[in-house]
Amino acid sequence: MEIYIEKAFLDDFYLNLNSPPSKQDECLLTIFSKYGNANKFIDVNVDSAQCLENLKKDNPIFSSLFDVGYIILKDSDLFF
Repeated sequence: MEIYIEKAFLDDFYLNLNSPPSKQDECLLTIFSKYGNANKFIDVNVDSAQCLENLKKDNPIFSSLFDVGYIILKDSDLFF
């Protein structure tokens, strides 16, 4: 399975996430954090390890995507 995720969506989702999450939000969180067999594509250009660490620190949901599965980071011009 492949999941294409826009970085802007991830940021907006994180900033507007309620506590506790709604059922819809919980479903997305589960997909993002538990689907290890899915290739995940994100439209973000990372040019250093420090840049990647900063992105992970700024958004825990973005960071959780790296805990399971395979992540492919692409420049937004090449995304779709």
